[in-house]
Amino acid sequence: MAPSRTRVFQKWLEHLEFEGKTQYVRELEMWLKSFERYFHISNLPLSEEETRHSTLRDYSEELRVVGDVIFRISQICTLLLSEERVSYSSFTKYVENSLRHDYFTDAYIRRLLRQQRPSRNMTLLMEALLDSRTIILEVARLSKTSYMCFVSTGRVINREIRKGVFFDYFLDKKYEVFFDRIHSAHVLRIVRSIQVPRYKRSLAAIFLSLFRTLRYLNYIGMQMQDANALKRSLLIFSLVNAELKWLIEYLEEEYLNKEHADAHFVELIEGLAYSLSMELKKVMQRELLGTAGLQQYELIFSKIQNSQGILMNSVQQIVVAIVQYFDPRLDGHNIFPDYVTRLDQSLRLREDIYDLREAGRQLRKNADLTETSSLVKRIEKFKTGSMKYLMYKDWFEFDNFYHEVLACKTTGNLNFTLHRFDTFLTTLIKEVNKRTILQTHPFTKNT
Repeated sequence: MAPSRTRVFQKWLEHLEFEGKTQYVRELEMWLKSFERYFHISNLPLSEEETRHSTLRDYSEELRVVGDVIFRISQICTLLLSEERVSYSSFTKYVENSLRHDYFTDAYIRRLLRQQRPSRNMTLLMEALLDSRTIILEVARLSKTSYMCFVSTGRVINREIRKGVFFDYFLDKKYEVFFDRIHSAHVLRIVRSIQVPRYKRSLAAIFLSLFRTLRYLNYIGMQMQDANALKRSLLIFSLVNAELKWLIEYLEEEYLNKEHADAHFVELIEGLAYSLSMELKKVMQRELLGTAGLQQYELIFSKIQNSQGILMNSVQQIVVAIVQYFDPRLDGHNIFPDYVTRLDQSLRLREDIYDLREAGRQLRKNADLTETSSLVKRIEKFKTGSMKYLMYKDWFEFDNFYHEVLACKTTGNLNFTLHRFDTFLTTLIKEVNKRTILQTHPFTKNT
């Protein structure tokens, strides 16, 4: 009797684990899932205005990013199929030459389709994606890539992926157990302590989703080699956006739209769901806008790194908040070694706003236009640092002041702008001081 497909897949995973290639399998799972999310407009970093006119905009830059992700997937497939590790540079030569070989024939493809094995599926995927990449790079050279062309490209790619039956294990939610585990002993203990089966399953699903999202976000830190590698992260953000939206809907359906015995836990979940939705807006409707079209590495790096930090902080805070509800003795460092508490964030934010205000006051006192660049650099440092801890509603006004300071050409204009900026920052300090977490940490400096 032939072994079941699931058993074949498990044995393949065990073989790759023995070869030390598990990290490539997990990365492949992430990229394949990201293709299913990226071609949906709701998962792209677009402003509300851009979303309303999504069928009219140009998608050339978004398509170029897809081409580079295909290149990375092909490299992963080669690493999984080959005994040798292929460097990025040598693989470039392989890709350029491979389509000229006569073994890329219809008979060869038919044989791969008939012989359903994980390795065969991967070979077939690599051939299909490399062909797609060639077309994508040609289309991206046109003056405009339409909405229909962008969406249709996504459909073609995802149909090709689904031709490999073993890729169901990468894409279908019921098989996520192959790739995700809850590794924190504290979290596992809390899940096991829940006595009601329904709530135990629910809590396990929530934690699995959160830890899976953190795994995806960690991969962003591995895409830092150059501007193109950084832009690949846009597909990861699309995947994370879809995963977290699903989690918010799940929390609402499971706890807010149904009767629950623990009203305090429901209140906690409601707050966490709202906070998460606002953090997603910060990233997808603000921070990542225009990243696909940027060329300068430093600008792309700043946007990607800041967005990663916002979402990682948010997801970690949710894990810790739920854990502490069941065991108040635990803190974030018991689960995440690099954990930064909301108190730490608020203290840093308050201090940085104060320092920024003092720098503005010093510039007003000196009334020297040549010193404006120093303040601009301070503002830019704040934007890439503590600004992510501000309420989302304050981002737009802060950005407006930044551009106003940049545009000042006379001492009178600068003085007027800095006076208004000072008032705005003073208000921000007072608002931050109102945070419950700071009530036992009064600000000793003059506000």
